Amino acid sequence: MKSQRLPDTEFEIMTYIWDREPPVTTTMVMEALGRARGWKIQTVVTLFARLTERGFLRVERGSGRERAFYPIITREEYLQMLRAARAAGKLRVYVLIKLFAQTGINVHDLTNVTVEAVTAGAVSSGSGPGARTVRLPDKLRQELLEYCRESGIQTGYVFQTQAGGALSRTAVSDSIRVLCRQAGLDDTKSNPRCLRRLYLATQAEIRRNMEELVWQEYAALIEEEDRAAAWTDEMALT
Repeated sequence: MKSQRLPDTEFEIMTYIWDREPPVTTTMVMEALGRARGWKIQTVVTLFARLTERGFLRVERGSGRERAFYPIITREEYLQMLRAARAAGKLRVYVLIKLFAQTGINVHDLTNVTVEAVTAGAVSSGSGPGARTVRLPDKLRQELLEYCRESGIQTGYVFQTQAGGALSRTAVSDSIRVLCRQAGLDDTKSNPRCLRRLYLATQAEIRRNMEELVWQEYAALIEEEDRAAAWTDEMALT
């Protein structure tokens, strides 16, 4: 698969989006980039439309009239990245990609991903009132521990420098970016926030499916009750 090459202007917008927690709006980009570059709002709207059409952004209805945009990566692209990492024998970037996509943690949460936390099967994400404990899927936990064994990491950060310090955000993004290119994907897919958004979108879809199943079960229960005790015989279901 040949990777797409974004024009400089569109790449600049994507870079702005990567550096912020989604969603992003056209007004935000206009204020941050457009005025200094002499863009008109319609130019920004057109650029967002192109990025959406080409599969780099997903649009949702935001508050009010303005639409909200999110960077996206498809599940097939995610699997392409994993296959490329496996083929290249790059276990560290393999488990990094899996970690973001299967837990939804942020890059700054990597300092909480320690040998001790992985052994216990959960890591903490966020801080303050929004902090949460994230369970690690069993297979991912096993792969993280395998990576630690192969790398000689017995304690502390799972993803660390040779000096034992935490791996920087730049180093994380760069390693995923190189892998993306090997997988034939555009650089825009390499930001960890895209993988986190994949996790959030997957969780939302699962919840929708569960809600539908609950409703179907509830509707079946009501139907059964109506057969037994409808207000009139004519209203009873047969």
